[in-house]
Amino acid sequence: LTIEPNVEVRFGGNFSLSVKGKLIANGTEEKPITFTSNRLQPNAGDWVSINFTSEQASYLEHCIVKYAENGITIENGNVSIIRSEINYNLRNGVYITGNNSVSISENRIENNQNGIFINGNSSRTTIQRNYIYLNNEAGILLSATNSTQVENIQILSNSLSTNPLG
Repeated sequence: LTIEPNVEVRFGGNFSLSVKGKLIANGTEEKPITFTSNRLQPNAGDWVSINFTSEQASYLEHCIVKYAENGITIENGNVSIIRSEINYNLRNGVYITGNNSVSISENRIENNQNGIFINGNSSRTTIQRNYIYLNNEAGILLSATNSTQVENIQILSNSLSTNPLG
């Protein structure tokens, strides 16, 4: 699926965009692609998430993702998120779990519960040159238990500000 610049994808309830193949959402600075609630007065959690579960390479550039439960969910996926805004989501701006190939760079991630949450048995993620601020709990949260591992995660040159936890 290819989404053109300036398109708005609106979710009218408990819905997700499930990407089991390839999504190319390549907006521009002047004409971003927006994924948001369809309500006149939107609230965090109005829709569920953009879910990536495919090894095919997906790409989001100059996108705005807001008012979801989790803005972007990646589980065993291959996704690049570049120069986008991910904000006002109920739980996480980006939620990552599983064996992935993820690159998150040059984004503004703000006003979520957690900016980026990487959960147990997760691997191969690069987070670089992002501005992550004003999230309610953590800017970047890595979570593992005695039986899970978070490995091969690179966190480079990010700016984290005004999050209770880095």
